Amino acid sequence: MSIHHAALEWQLLPAAGAGLLAIDGELLALATLDRLQVWQGDSAWPAVASASRQPGWPRITPSHVCWGNSRIERHRVGAGAQRIDIGAGLPDSTPGAWVPRAFAWNPAGDMLLVSVLLTGPQPHARSLLLGAGGQVLAALADGQAVADSAGLGERLAILGHARASVHDWQGRLLQRLDNPTPALRLDLSAGDARLLIVEYGRLTLIGCADWQLLARWSGRWIDAALDADGERVWAVDTDGRLAALDPAQPDAAPQLIDTLAPVQGLAVGVGVGVGVGDQRIAVVHSNGLAPAWAALPPV
Repeated sequence: MSIHHAALEWQLLPAAGAGLLAIDGELLALATLDRLQVWQGDSAWPAVASASRQPGWPRITPSHVCWGNSRIERHRVGAGAQRIDIGAGLPDSTPGAWVPRAFAWNPAGDMLLVSVLLTGPQPHARSLLLGAGGQVLAALADGQAVADSAGLGERLAILGHARASVHDWQGRLLQRLDNPTPALRLDLSAGDARLLIVEYGRLTLIGCADWQLLARWSGRWIDAALDADGERVWAVDTDGRLAALDPAQPDAAPQLIDTLAPVQGLAVGVGVGVGVGDQRIAVVHSNGLAPAWAALPPV
């Protein structure tokens, strides 16, 4: 599959910012460890702040924008955020006893995967699947290992420590992967068909049906994401360059995409109903320029 790209027409948001991105239709979410900002077109929703760390990518679902342990209803923005009590499912629920290391929401926005480090004389980690009401659905079998990244799909839960562990929604360990270093990011395509593991300097694409390697790229990569069907990988290197990678031709040179300024992070999501398969890409710039988005050409 060859990839041909017309020049992307970048649209800047009306305000500057940096952080982790999610994009879906006309919504774009930008999250830091303590703040979430959402734009709907050019209009900004009221920002959501948190007194505790909220590590992990935001997620835009059909009904909510999810971030950390919070959800905002898309049709009741003024109602504020619903907070999920993750301490209730831990052995020691004393405030401050646990430190969240990674959050990940499923595509429906009704299930949260959290990896936390319990502090104290004998610190240890726990990883839990929680319902939107905070109820514990499962404890992950490999949850004693600290994970600073996590991924939650339509049927899989993944902890991104070195040799990442893949679990079902009952918490059972299904597979251990071969990444030698902790994942910076885990990205699942639609239907949990493909998994992209982002390590510093290496990108690995795996087929989730049989856990076989589909493609691997070495380089100075710092972020990457799949398009919805997993047929393209979009990646950012340490020079702030945006590149398109073809899993069918992993040895081909990356196709560099012009951006308005050097880039430090990205997200890929669906478009705004122009046609089936329409997708958008959003980027965060490293020089203080406002985030930008563009429509992606079809494969």
